[in-house]
Amino acid sequence: MSVFDSIKNAGSSAFDVAKDFGGRFKEERQNQAQSAQADRIARAADEAGMGDGTAKEESFFDRVTSTAKNIGESVSSAARETRNSESFEKAREDFNTAFTETREGVQGAINNAKEQRSAGQQPQEPQSPRNPYAQKPNDDVIDGEVVDEN
Repeated sequence: MSVFDSIKNAGSSAFDVAKDFGGRFKEERQNQAQSAQADRIARAADEAGMGDGTAKEESFFDRVTSTAKNIGESVSSAARETRNSESFEKAREDFNTAFTETREGVQGAINNAKEQRSAGQQPQEPQSPRNPYAQKPNDDVIDGEVVDEN
């Protein structure tokens, strides 16, 4: 597998983890919204004298603090569940593969440059599909003059 393919696979796996996390976070928030709605109903029943008096009155600051705390708990819970998921393990493997292949490729390039330098050669970058920006060999030009024009 080429370095670019392994990096592409790692990115795709990261996207899958993000989708997994998003789904878990959304589910957690829906559960908390249902719980909050039940609390509001209990408070309304207490205010109307129909409840058992266990619902507590909250100030605006308390509600904001509670909401922030609930969101934090949702993020934390979704992250914990995602970390233990299959998609996270696949992403970890793909990132490790991409890292290893990239490191090996860079090390190979460094070793090649060292060999060429010790041999007194100038490093040449061959034209290839992986390096489309390398200088193209031009056999039709000698000292700036066009020899063959097709």
